[in-house]
Amino acid sequence: MLGSFDRLVILRTSGGTWSGTARFPLDASSARRLMSRVEGDRMPTSGLQATSRGVVDLGSVFIAVAGVAGTLGGSLLTQRASERARRREIELVRDHEEVSESLALRRTCYVELNRDARQFTTAISRFLHVMQERRVEEADRAELDEAKRAHRDTYSQAQLIVPDDVLSCASAVNKALNRVYGQVKRLDREEPKPGETIAGAFSAQAEVWELLKVLRTLMRRDLGVASASDDAPARLPAQLTDPRS
Repeated sequence: MLGSFDRLVILRTSGGTWSGTARFPLDASSARRLMSRVEGDRMPTSGLQATSRGVVDLGSVFIAVAGVAGTLGGSLLTQRASERARRREIELVRDHEEVSESLALRRTCYVELNRDARQFTTAISRFLHVMQERRVEEADRAELDEAKRAHRDTYSQAQLIVPDDVLSCASAVNKALNRVYGQVKRLDREEPKPGETIAGAFSAQAEVWELLKVLRTLMRRDLGVASASDDAPARLPAQLTDPRS
């Protein structure tokens, strides 16, 4: 709804020219006050002529006032509509930028998560081969632990960024890697649990690669880059699907 505003009004009537300030929108009371001021500023000549001129002047007043109000009101409506259109355009641009920034953030997180999870899996495999071929050295242990730390940091970041379906699979990968890592460390300390062997650790480590395939597919789908043939199943063991893990 338009607000009130004061404007200079110039009226040309049969009795001369009158100028003054009026407040718009113009209601009935304001119109009467404006008419009385016009009538007070000029001197009527005589009876019938004054009456006739007053009628003409009254019509002139309303015509002039309506014209001014219509022009000013139309300008304000056009200005308000233009401002609303500009605000809407700014909002659309801002929404597009937020979507683009969110996508770029997830893409960076996915690249790091995919890389570090695979490097951790490879480090476990390499450590198991060392255990088979020679005596394990501190450098071998340090390399394995560094791969674990890198994956832990990347996974912690992913917990705050990625959608739930991707996070559930990332959680399954994280659990599987930590489980195999625990077996490897116990074997290295020569304190394995009943049934734990190097062959069993190799088998568990190989299963992680299958989980990584599912994780990769889900990440590619979220980024919108998965092809029609990239259709790995996304079924995970029930005990590995809690995203809070």
